[in-house]
Amino acid sequence: MAYLLAAAIVLDTYNFKEELRGKKWQEEDAAAHKFLSEFADVGTEYWRVLNSAKFDVEQALELGLHAIFIRDYKTYDLLGGRMGAAVATGSIATMMGKFGPETFAMESEKMMEEKDLGIFAVVSIQADQDGKLQKGLLLYRTKEDRQEITKSFDALVTHLESIEDFQLHEKQIVAADPTTGGTYTSW
Repeated sequence: MAYLLAAAIVLDTYNFKEELRGKKWQEEDAAAHKFLSEFADVGTEYWRVLNSAKFDVEQALELGLHAIFIRDYKTYDLLGGRMGAAVATGSIATMMGKFGPETFAMESEKMMEEKDLGIFAVVSIQADQDGKLQKGLLLYRTKEDRQEITKSFDALVTHLESIEDFQLHEKQIVAADPTTGGTYTSW
């Protein structure tokens, strides 16, 4: 049981990376980890094994696109509607290459309908050969303005591009699928 409980702690804290103190972890996390360490070996090697599995792109792709989307998913109730966000292992280009833009659009549309969303976001994370994380972002909207937030899509894109910490480059706008009429913007 200690291994299971510690998994969330060590993964979410990036094994207590000091520069993430106060942002991704608090003293309560450290105390819980210390307690669980009394019952199981949940140190650095345990984190390395879990982290390697977490960022295994090939393994993630085998799950299928819908499973990738729901694996680490959150819904945000915002002024004017709901935005869903999926954190996905693998770059946007890798996922598009594996599943194709039509399937990507259909699965995005499915998420929007299932979760009653105005905007659907995919935050992609893929480690390079040196272990440095490369992040990407994709925003999807349907042809119809289902919610007020959907009408704010262009303003949201402009705002996100202005945030230097996001380092959004190589913007692509794709009219995804003739049957859904959806559009996605990715970086």
